[in-house]
Amino acid sequence: DKLRVQVEYSFPEDRFLSGYLLAAYLPFVPKAFSEATGIPVNKNPDPRWSSYRLSTWHWIEGGKRQPGKLDLEFDTASWPPGDYKLEWRGLFREGKPSVESDLYRSAYFYLTITKP
Repeated sequence: DKLRVQVEYSFPEDRFLSGYLLAAYLPFVPKAFSEATGIPVNKNPDPRWSSYRLSTWHWIEGGKRQPGKLDLEFDTASWPPGDYKLEWRGLFREGKPSVESDLYRSAYFYLTITKP
């Protein structure tokens, strides 16, 4: 029930990968997800933007300054059967944290969980 995914990333020379997380928007997981997993919904006034954080932020000390790959692993044992669209969200910085220059970019991947 462990899922492994490899994410390739690249960025302009003036930026580096500072951290990342795994998330999913409410419309792209089965309706029974929250009840089955116990993961709370991060509600938004516009339901299309309500989401689940499937991981905490993984901060990279010193940042990744060269393009590369990340291997992700997460447990899907409690996830209900159905179709999923998951989001890997990366934070790319120029230097110190800054609302003006921090850049978030996402990659999406799809999976289907079936009953055994």
